[in-house]
Amino acid sequence: MSGISEIKQLAHKDFVIAAVVFLSIVAPGILILQIFKPNLLVALDTTKAIFLAISITLPILAINFFGIGYARHIKRVRQSEPLKDGYIVDSAFAMLATIGILYPATLIAYVCDFPFKSFVITVCIVQTLALLIEYFAIRKAKAMPIRNLPILEQEK
Repeated sequence: MSGISEIKQLAHKDFVIAAVVFLSIVAPGILILQIFKPNLLVALDTTKAIFLAISITLPILAINFFGIGYARHIKRVRQSEPLKDGYIVDSAFAMLATIGILYPATLIAYVCDFPFKSFVITVCIVQTLALLIEYFAIRKAKAMPIRNLPILEQEK
């Protein structure tokens, strides 16, 4: 079976998941390498270039995953909702946040012809803004009244 026929047999959901994973983990790193070190991208073979691109992107993804996961955990505890979707939704939100952080920062660096140091500062500023949004979401969740927490019900 050829690769194209296997791709045609994929469900739409699988294709969307693969596209989001590629666009959030691999593509930003490749764009960053292409803008700041194009010779390195050409010199590396495909596997090494993909691993380097992933290693550039994963720290931002990890920060977003833990920030969003913590915010959603606090919200679930305050609203006494069970963990029904696991960490898949946290991962999806983290990937979308990574897309929303790295692509604009990369575009700004490309258009303004920033050096790498300025690009890193731009990413830090955009990431800080995203963390502030998560912080205010947590504060809003903490301000909600406590309703039927399982721990409190067990003590009665």
